[in-house]
Amino acid sequence: MEEQIQNVRNKLIDKGLIGLMIFIFPALIISVSRIIEIGWNWIYFLHFILAFAAILIYIYRSILSVEIKTHCICTLFLILCFTSSLKFGISAGGSSYLVPITLSTLIFGKRTGFVYFIISITGLYLITVIQSFKIIQTDIDFNVYNHNLTTWLNLIFTLTFIMLIVIYSIGQFYKLFTQNIKELLEKSIEQEISQQELKKSDELLKEQNEELTALNKEYRNAKEKAQENEKYIRLIANNLDNCMIYQVVILDENQRRFTYISDTISKFFGCTAEEAIANADLIYGRIHHEDIARVQKEEIQALNKMSVFKTEMRSIGPNGNTRWVQLISSPRLYNGLIYWDGIEIDITQQKIAEREREELLVQVITARDEEFKAKELLNSIMERVSDGIVAFDADFNYNYVNTHGGDLLSRKPDDLTGKNYWIEYPEARNTPFANAYVRAMETQQPIFFEDYYVHWDRWFVNRIYPSKEGITIFFSDITARKKAEAEIIAAKEKAEKNEKVLLIKNEEYEALNEELKQTNEELNYAKEKAEESDSLKTAFLLNMSHEIRTPMNSINGFTQMLIKPDLSDEKRKKFSSIIINSSKQLQSIVDDILTISTLETKQEKIILEPVNLNFILSELHTIFKLQAESKQISLFAKPQLTDNQSEIFTDKTKTIQILSNLIGNAIKFTQNGFVEFGYELIAEKHGRESLQSIQFYVKDSGIGINPEMQTQIFERFVQVETGYTRLFGGNGLGLSISKGFVELLGGRIWVESEPENGSSFYFTIPYNPCLKLDNTISTTKNAQLKTVLVAEDEENNYLFIEELLIDMNLRLIHAKNGQETVEICKSNPNIDLILMDIKMPIMDGNVAAKKIKEFRPDLKIIAQSAYTFEQYREKYHENVFDDYTEKPINEIELKQKVMKYFDK
Repeated sequence: MEEQIQNVRNKLIDKGLIGLMIFIFPALIISVSRIIEIGWNWIYFLHFILAFAAILIYIYRSILSVEIKTHCICTLFLILCFTSSLKFGISAGGSSYLVPITLSTLIFGKRTGFVYFIISITGLYLITVIQSFKIIQTDIDFNVYNHNLTTWLNLIFTLTFIMLIVIYSIGQFYKLFTQNIKELLEKSIEQEISQQELKKSDELLKEQNEELTALNKEYRNAKEKAQENEKYIRLIANNLDNCMIYQVVILDENQRRFTYISDTISKFFGCTAEEAIANADLIYGRIHHEDIARVQKEEIQALNKMSVFKTEMRSIGPNGNTRWVQLISSPRLYNGLIYWDGIEIDITQQKIAEREREELLVQVITARDEEFKAKELLNSIMERVSDGIVAFDADFNYNYVNTHGGDLLSRKPDDLTGKNYWIEYPEARNTPFANAYVRAMETQQPIFFEDYYVHWDRWFVNRIYPSKEGITIFFSDITARKKAEAEIIAAKEKAEKNEKVLLIKNEEYEALNEELKQTNEELNYAKEKAEESDSLKTAFLLNMSHEIRTPMNSINGFTQMLIKPDLSDEKRKKFSSIIINSSKQLQSIVDDILTISTLETKQEKIILEPVNLNFILSELHTIFKLQAESKQISLFAKPQLTDNQSEIFTDKTKTIQILSNLIGNAIKFTQNGFVEFGYELIAEKHGRESLQSIQFYVKDSGIGINPEMQTQIFERFVQVETGYTRLFGGNGLGLSISKGFVELLGGRIWVESEPENGSSFYFTIPYNPCLKLDNTISTTKNAQLKTVLVAEDEENNYLFIEELLIDMNLRLIHAKNGQETVEICKSNPNIDLILMDIKMPIMDGNVAAKKIKEFRPDLKIIAQSAYTFEQYREKYHENVFDDYTEKPINEIELKQKVMKYFDK
């Protein structure tokens, strides 16, 4: 800044010095004029030399410093002042040079100008004293000077020239001064702004440096802890006897590399961890060739979902022996590469034990006495079937005839049971029916056909199912249908014969022909539906036979084992439990069959009573929680209305059974992920009116349903899986019963699903509230049952809190992240208290608590975290929670804090 000011000052001084030189020109012009006019004179020659020196200074001003130019110009003015005063007197013009000397005090500075001004005044004063004593006489002739024409012209020219130069010099001086000052101020402002920015940047860098220093310290501490944890984990991993811990990274599609393997690898694969890390094929090359494709497919599926990969496979040991192992690993993305962290467990002994149990189970299932007992149970079911059913043994003796079958054969079932077919019906030999029975027995292949039985003048359709013990025949009388078809054919033939004769009535016959075609199509459609129904019934009966035999085998087998005298108490209790569970399973199957029967015969009735939907959801959550936990599935129940609003008139038993069927199916068909159920209040249009309904939903992340099966699964006897390779049990009646109940209650049921992406089942029932309330949700709280929202992303932590508060008569709702917690609070104002975990995915507890306090400032929130209260205050600087509890949670402390807010 000072250097810039000095540069501006020097430029002003330079311009000022050049401007002051105009005062030399009068002396130059007058001196030249006088020399021409009067001849040689030393004073005029001296003036000329001084003017020439001033011109040289102007010419070489760029190479002279400001100080030199200043002193040279001032010295010239002093010489001119003193010589003019000595020669012509002070009054003659010498004193006029005091003007540039005075101006120099403004341009050159106080010191330089003041010194030259004092010197000039002192010199003029001495010259005046000398002239007053007549020591020196002046030579000027004022009379001549004043009346000389040349002098006047020179004087006028000189004054005019000086005036113009002075005006121009003042303008240039002002322009230079304003421009330089403006530039100087702009640069000064820019420098101040730049300095402020530099200062802010410096402060920001200091803060970042402090943060980096703190982070570096945390990193070093974390690194030291990680190294200690790694040593501890390695010690544990190397001490595990039947499992191996590993970490592998996927470098590309065909290349992998192990980054860590526990030392137990030598027992499994006969190589060291260092050798396996150097060559991954020492492990991957040992996978049994029949399991490679399956394992790769399952691993890709898990990788696409970034979910846990769990499978079983065979591995070749170092001695060439085959062993079974279980792989459990989870993927994670780090620096653009995918890492698998997993464990390999040797389950060879477990597989051997499972094989032995399967062999024992097969022996129990194949026992003859169980088959006869199962038949006794099937009698009650087969009596309800509309078809005739006959069972022959290998010698064609009647083992079983149902009532409808006896009616079709015109005999009582008891009269035929135990008797021989060929003796009772000798006329049947060599008929298509008898030949088909013999062929099915010989080939052991099912036969389906229809034919005319001459002896009875009736048509029958037969479905023959063979087994090693004999054959089972399902047959129906289709004589009426056949006669209708014959009548149609005869009418068609008659119409064709009379077509030529009855040309006038051609249009009428064409209309009749169209009617006959439509009737034929309807009959064909009815035939197809009947055949489809027969096929479904057949599949249902086969499935029912399997479903009933399974619990019956367990009941009969383990009942006989209970008779053994040397049976231990532990096994006796275990076998009794199996018998009880199998009995319940068998009872459930029979109940479903009876229920579907009452639905078909329109005998099922509804019983309207006050029902609290929130309590039903809570009870179902408790019932199915253990089943979900056994499969490691998260189970959520989400009501929308308050307890008062959720109390409606409906059939409680049927509502519970519908939800139970849907929730049970969701858990059964979900291997990992979640199952969520709840309801919401919606408006449905019924004609021109808009009525309120309760829409229930059950969502899961299971195997999903193909689009072509989504409309069929609600039909009777239909299942998503069929055949002998079914992975999931069931009799195929649950959804059909649920549909029947929903329609009885005045609602509808449907499903939305995609294969491998889960399913969402919905059904509606009318909303008939016990209390007439507004559509808006009431904020009245149930004084009997307090509602606590537990925001916790870890399922085990939520289960622990639930167990701690189980005896406090509370209704708990589970939220797995902060965003879900905010949404539940917005939709359910009946919540009395929130237990908020601070560290959660999607939205942490601190942010969620702030958002909740914005629309429910009076709602009490208790924070729970591994931080201490002081650490929490330092980390977040703002406390939005009403209370705080540290992890691990103390039971007494938690209950005291919960009761503190409920007692207010």
